[in-house]
Amino acid sequence: MGGVKPRPTPADAIESARTVMTFSSRDWSANHRDAWLYGIIVGCDDDAISEVARKHGWPLDEIRRLKALHAALWECADDA
Repeated sequence: MGGVKPRPTPADAIESARTVMTFSSRDWSANHRDAWLYGIIVGCDDDAISEVARKHGWPLDEIRRLKALHAALWECADDA
């Protein structure tokens, strides 16, 4: 029997977006806006983010901001 499904949480929404982006064949680093969204939602290791930052001309303060936004998004989802 299919019971009532619980209402999705913010964490569910973020995880869904992360899954779509992670398993997509799309090159999320090709466009600076796509790369920025990927960095916020999925995150990257230091080597990958450095490579994308060089490609798009992001200074160190933007890399720090991107990492902080990623952390804040997941913190918010965890608190929900």
